[in-house]
Amino acid sequence: MNQIEAISEDIHAFTDRYIHDCSGEGHPYNLPKEDQDQMAYILGAALDAVREQSKLESRWSPAQLFGTEKHLAHFVETEMEKTGARCRLIIYAGSVTVEFTLPHLNELPSMDNKFWSKLAAIIDHHKIKYVNNEVHEAASASEANKSISKFVRAPMFAFLTEFHIAYQHDPKGQIRVGNFEKSIFFPESSWADVVATFTDIFCDFTRLSQSLYRSHYIKASNDPKRRLSVADFESVRAIYSWISVQSEAWTPSEVSTAFPKATKIDIQAAHDLALERGIVSGIGEPFRCFVHTGKRQ
Repeated sequence: MNQIEAISEDIHAFTDRYIHDCSGEGHPYNLPKEDQDQMAYILGAALDAVREQSKLESRWSPAQLFGTEKHLAHFVETEMEKTGARCRLIIYAGSVTVEFTLPHLNELPSMDNKFWSKLAAIIDHHKIKYVNNEVHEAASASEANKSISKFVRAPMFAFLTEFHIAYQHDPKGQIRVGNFEKSIFFPESSWADVVATFTDIFCDFTRLSQSLYRSHYIKASNDPKRRLSVADFESVRAIYSWISVQSEAWTPSEVSTAFPKATKIDIQAAHDLALERGIVSGIGEPFRCFVHTGKRQ
């Protein structure tokens, strides 16, 4: 029995009891711990199968199990370490759902026709639904925009309408809108087909998230206030520690030699951090050095 067949067997054996326990007065928070552990195993294994079959080189955080009382469901969520995109799997009432949240939505106005054509094609090909975020920060948006979004049925238009509401409310804030999702009634489906479908969706939305991140990265690389948000913080911390103990002039090439895996933005972010603490670094000024008092020599 392969991995997907084993996952399918576990899901079919568990789902009837899970749905029964979540009906009536029950809900996921009241489920016995062994049931919650079983749900975490099932969803985590399914999400791992999707990630492995995608063959993407991007790194994702370990899947975490969450419960939501409102929908009487549990879900496993993973986040892409680089872009911040989030993907989750949900099992509820005999259906399994993949849900994807795009990151850096402030970059949407910078996206070209290729991005929008790709998003439209994904929605059409996979029959993707868009689920509005009922608690986004745009609560004070105009009633006209609210009335428009209330009756929207086309996923693309619903997405853009909600984005516009949130953006209108706070153009410089972190935009939070809804999610794209695809549900399959698994008792009547081949689990191999379910994983294959979700893998395609996972790959498509990952690439969209990378486009948004790329735009964000380019802007952040030129803005010291945003640079840390796109740098590898662990690398930045190591480089900063290296800078803080130097007693002689250094150059960016020396940092690259000491930290061969560090990106240019990691080095620049460490430089910014050093300057904030009164440490004079060598970026752009290779003959400058510092003493521990922060005074220049």
